[in-house]
Amino acid sequence: MAKSKSALRDILTALVDHWGGDNIRRELERLADRREEGGAETPARRKEATATQRRRRPTPSEVLRRYQLPDRIREDAAELTAMYEAKTFLPTIADVKHFLEARGRSISGVKNRDQAFVRIVDVVLSLPPDAIRQLRNSASHGVPARLGPISDAMSSAGDRLRAKG
Repeated sequence: MAKSKSALRDILTALVDHWGGDNIRRELERLADRREEGGAETPARRKEATATQRRRRPTPSEVLRRYQLPDRIREDAAELTAMYEAKTFLPTIADVKHFLEARGRSISGVKNRDQAFVRIVDVVLSLPPDAIRQLRNSASHGVPARLGPISDAMSSAGDRLRAKG
């Protein structure tokens, strides 16, 4: 503690020698006033600012709101989006990847469900309205929640049968 007070004293001495005691006092008063008003930038305030400045990934609902859709399609897409957020539709990244691959879409760079939603919504909105409704209905009426493992098992069984034949 004595070393830090000594260092502070040395710094202040250098400042007073260079700028003069009155100028230093005025600046210290201005700084104190800004702190009382909440305007001074402290390390904690700087950390807060950078945290709020970071761009967060939009939620699936926010992504869907960006699209201009007819009411019928919007209802079905909104229901699928709610199910996606609740993880009752494509609950795992494996399911998401399988869904995209089965529809001929690239899965490169897909690392998590939130990131993949933009691709999913593009696939869904490329479907005819009746197919979107059918997808929504099948997703909400007992279709196995984890399609990826089932599909992989079926695919490997098919590969084995083809290899034998």
